[in-house]
Amino acid sequence: MIESASFIMDESRHMRNIANSLLELATLRDYVPEMSGINVQKIFDEISQAMLVETIVDTPDMTIKGQEDLIKSLLLNLCSNALKAGSTHVKLAAMGVGSQVKITVTDNGCGIPADQLQKIFEPFYRLDKARNRILASGGVGLGLTLCQRIAAVHGAQMQVMSQEGVGTLVEVIFKSS
Repeated sequence: MIESASFIMDESRHMRNIANSLLELATLRDYVPEMSGINVQKIFDEISQAMLVETIVDTPDMTIKGQEDLIKSLLLNLCSNALKAGSTHVKLAAMGVGSQVKITVTDNGCGIPADQLQKIFEPFYRLDKARNRILASGGVGLGLTLCQRIAAVHGAQMQVMSQEGVGTLVEVIFKSS
């Protein structure tokens, strides 16, 4: 009886996660966020309090133009994915490059096979289909789709470079504010 209740609770959480992710994705389809200057160091400090990541910002007063909650969601999702990939070290860094700010998330996790890199932004795509969704991360394969959409509504470019067995580097390039 307890096993059945636990299974039902897990399934309920999983369905709630799917519903929330789909709602967020649908909302972002034609969304134009209210933009303001966001202090990158402040966001990084909040993320490093929520999860164990190294943060580096080359200029303490660096800002990007965006909607703070969405930017935080984007970076939390990228860092969370890095940790789920078995990383023992995740680095979140920001550097000014001309009139742009390049934010990177670097990990030493399992990496992504080259033949799957193009697929990772597809809705519901999960790299490791063998993982049990209840016992593992509980992800539904929408996180990177959401990240890509958030980057797009901010006019940012997002790139992923990865080497299987070595790790992954995600770059998100914003216009500085």
